[in-house]
Amino acid sequence: MRKKAGTTIGARLRKYLFTGLATLLPLFITFYIIVFIFEFTNRFAGRHINDLLMREYGFAIPGLGLILLTAFVILAGALVSNFLGRKLFELAERFFYKAPLVANIYPSAKKLSDFLFREEEKKKFRKVVLVEYPSPGSYSVGFVTNEGVEDFDKKTGEELVTVLVPLSPMPYSGLLMVLPREKLFEIDMTVNEAIQLVLSGGVVTPDKK
Repeated sequence: MRKKAGTTIGARLRKYLFTGLATLLPLFITFYIIVFIFEFTNRFAGRHINDLLMREYGFAIPGLGLILLTAFVILAGALVSNFLGRKLFELAERFFYKAPLVANIYPSAKKLSDFLFREEEKKKFRKVVLVEYPSPGSYSVGFVTNEGVEDFDKKTGEELVTVLVPLSPMPYSGLLMVLPREKLFEIDMTVNEAIQLVLSGGVVTPDKK
């Protein structure tokens, strides 16, 4: 009886331990990332100005680095949004695409950034579907990118749809498939939810209430 009671207590403690970890770990990671960004931006952008303020006026501004970095990002967005700034940035990008080492990193980083932050990129994906791939009986998540391509339909006599089957964790790249509409299984999932699913390798799934 004592052995059974000990086993029950151990099982409960183990359950509480993992439940506590599951509850607190996301909070810890979120807090850690926020603190890291706060401290990094302060060291990177705000340290010298705060040192000057402290020497001259006896005070410093908490979070000044983050404020300055945010202002810099907004200013960069404003500059690139006008004609001259956009042309200058395009010239700089040509260098990034050709420069040694940078050319191996920048294109992929830009594609991911565009995909995450530019709504026009996401709008290219019209709906989320399941397709039977890579073998019968197995399914992959896909994004419908085009419908009613006349040349495809005329050649095959079927109503074909182009579908991008993304590769995790990079949803903007993958296999382009041209499939009959009846081969697609539409699912109740938004494009953003499907993107999260792909980015997380299937760990993050949409909560349906």
